[in-house]
Amino acid sequence: MLSMPALVCGQTPPVFETDVLPILETNCVSCHSGDAPKSELDLSDIQSLVNGGLTGLVVSKGESQQSFLFHLVKRGDMPPQPDKQLSAEDVKVIKDWIDGGLAATSKYTVPELKESITAEQRQHWAFQPLTLVHPDSKSTGNTIIDRYVNEQLDRIGFVQSEAADQRTLLRRIYLDLLGVPPTPDEQREFLDDDHPAAYEQLVDRLLSSNQFGMRWGRYWLDVAGYADTVGFDHIPTLIIVANGKWKYRDYVISAFNRDLPYNEFVRQQLAGDELVQWKDIDGYFTPEITDHLVATGFLRTARDQTHESVGVITENYYNVLHDTTEVITSSFLGMTVKCARCHDHKYDAITQQDYYQIQATLMPAYNPEQWRPVYPFNEGGKTVKDRAIPSVSSKRHDEINSHNAQVNARIADLEKSKAELRHRTRERLVDQKAQSAIPEVLREDLKNAVAKSDGDRNAVEKYLVEKLGAIIDVTEDEVTQGLNEDDKKSIAVIDLSVAGEKQKLTEVGRIQALYDIGETPTTFILTRGEFSFPGRPVDAGGLAALSESTERSVLSPAPNPAGSSGRRLALANWLVDGKQRSSALLSRVIVNRIWAHLLGRGIVKTTGDFGVQGAPPTHPEMLDWLALELQRNDWSLKSVIRTIVLSDVYQQSSQVSTKNWAVGNEKDPSNNYYWRMPLRRLESEAVRDSLLSVADSINLEMTGPPVMLKPIADGRIDIDLAGLKSPAEQWRRSIYMLSRRGYPYTLLDVFDQPRIETTCNMRQVNAVALQSLTMLNDNFVYQQSEKLAKIISQGLTDAGKQIEQVYLHALARKPSDEELAACLLLYQDAMTSEGRSAHSALTEVCHALFNTSEFLYRE
Repeated sequence: MLSMPALVCGQTPPVFETDVLPILETNCVSCHSGDAPKSELDLSDIQSLVNGGLTGLVVSKGESQQSFLFHLVKRGDMPPQPDKQLSAEDVKVIKDWIDGGLAATSKYTVPELKESITAEQRQHWAFQPLTLVHPDSKSTGNTIIDRYVNEQLDRIGFVQSEAADQRTLLRRIYLDLLGVPPTPDEQREFLDDDHPAAYEQLVDRLLSSNQFGMRWGRYWLDVAGYADTVGFDHIPTLIIVANGKWKYRDYVISAFNRDLPYNEFVRQQLAGDELVQWKDIDGYFTPEITDHLVATGFLRTARDQTHESVGVITENYYNVLHDTTEVITSSFLGMTVKCARCHDHKYDAITQQDYYQIQATLMPAYNPEQWRPVYPFNEGGKTVKDRAIPSVSSKRHDEINSHNAQVNARIADLEKSKAELRHRTRERLVDQKAQSAIPEVLREDLKNAVAKSDGDRNAVEKYLVEKLGAIIDVTEDEVTQGLNEDDKKSIAVIDLSVAGEKQKLTEVGRIQALYDIGETPTTFILTRGEFSFPGRPVDAGGLAALSESTERSVLSPAPNPAGSSGRRLALANWLVDGKQRSSALLSRVIVNRIWAHLLGRGIVKTTGDFGVQGAPPTHPEMLDWLALELQRNDWSLKSVIRTIVLSDVYQQSSQVSTKNWAVGNEKDPSNNYYWRMPLRRLESEAVRDSLLSVADSINLEMTGPPVMLKPIADGRIDIDLAGLKSPAEQWRRSIYMLSRRGYPYTLLDVFDQPRIETTCNMRQVNAVALQSLTMLNDNFVYQQSEKLAKIISQGLTDAGKQIEQVYLHALARKPSDEELAACLLLYQDAMTSEGRSAHSALTEVCHALFNTSEFLYRE
């Protein structure tokens, strides 16, 4: 809450009847009095005024900045007539009256704040504290998860399916934790290990792999609405990438790999800049400071169009604020708040005040009055400063800029000397061409005309250049070839000097962080969500339904070493505070997401909607137990994943007997109670990464700028090979490819890569003919088929054994006799009917297996 401004010592506060009422009677009471006052706001007496109107209370005792009446007269919104605006003196009287405590000679009663959320609404299951309810003592199972699941299955008279075979389980756990299948060597190591804890030890190894973060970090980037590009990305040929934005992607991958506690993960993303002192640092930022600043890139994922002057308009500022508000509530609380932008939510216990209280935590950083664009641009000859900050202190940045300017000046001098040498050779070659082909009477005039820019030529000179200029034109290659030996040596020395100078340049990275800018502005509830119609002011806060009352949902600023408003840190602390209902909901949402990624659907099916319109949990006690386990294990996400994958529920088969299938489909056709493991198609990244891994093409390099894409003539989006640092860069894992909102890499797009507007809580899975056509005809898929065939051919010559190896690589199993016979037939047909080589024939077999459902699905 804002503290009461102090009046000048000895100053008597204004009194309503003698100081304020005359102002209101002159300017306002004609509309705001009588039997039907406008907006139901009667300003004719003190009691009616403090009662407020349609918008609620209009004055807050001692707090003018939190009083709607003060802002109305200060902005000139009231009175509405332009010629009846209150004078600055009158506005000050009203301000001093409010700050002085609403003094009046008449007695009046300040009404109690009307509770916006009912007790019944607060009873919604998702808003309750976490409760530990143990499974029924009669339920059985190897883990607590199994006991919870079996308790529900017992009630419907059914049982879990049998355990999956070891090969199926091995491929499943690799795909789920790493996003790629096991290699034949990894298969052999696991299958030959007869230790009782072999599977458990395998899980621990996979959780420790760097590829774990590449797999699970992608899930969070979906939730955060991450994209490398700026704005809406609605033009395929226009790719604008925010410098350094990829560092947030790397932060997320690193956070998952090092198992950053989830509560700290939340705090760093919402308020990393308020957790460290970074503003008065000398030299470079420490890794800790950099990490915390980069983490706030979570709040920079909204579609920000303010990257050019035409986009720098107030409406776009508020669109970023609205989108970011939705990203926060959806990602952490699994609540859809968009409706509350314009009015109280029709179904969920989310008021318009709740919405703008959360938005108020962002206002100091996303202040519309002091907006920073998402990308720098030039306007009126000046560069408009963007939000990105250098990864060094401002003092060190100035020193680096000064140093680089000196180096660049030396480079310019060297390049000038080189240009003079080449110019001398060019003139000699021009003379030679002119001597041999141009009449003497025209030579000098033509050479002079060619030396001028087109704008400086007169009509005669333009004519000469048009007709004869090409004859004496000298290309850069000709200049290079025409240099004499002395000049070549001089230029070689210059080039070496330039290269040496360039190495002296110091590059300063950019961090796309969010941080407070200027003074903390007042946040208003926007009438109908329109920025041009601000309503009453609100404090920063959380959702009232997750607090004991609306008043207690207001959050006090959190002290912080950065000296900023502390609003976002207060919100983050509220979310992870184990004593708050918000912490219970936060924990339920994230463990439900983990369960959904491993079991195909969440305990709460609607992973992004825990409100009354969302689905209730099928196993509420198990959901709360998992959430409590998360908190008890220091908010370790890996511990939750480990617990789930070690359960029999996770390890059961997707293949069931005809009898069990019939019974299961009768009792639980949607598999709500997890009596079998659902068959699931791989996500787009897992499809591409599996192809790369199986063909041993995959580049596991971590961190760095994205692999750039480009549109091609047939409408597809492909890798920009010309922009690669090295050929191997094109084989990086898919999470490192340029993430575009509107135009993803075509192979990923076909397999349901989301086109994210704000967030993506769970991807849609579609089965369409284009997927099969792509796998059959895409050059990338065929390339990997050729590579796999080459690897296998190098060590084996027997076709049968080669095909067995193809199966082990692609499907993590050996072929059946029927499958082997079919593949041999395909192999032999390719060699005899089409006259192909043995390698080409094996390529066809590899390509065929890549096109099977078994390769594209995980059992």
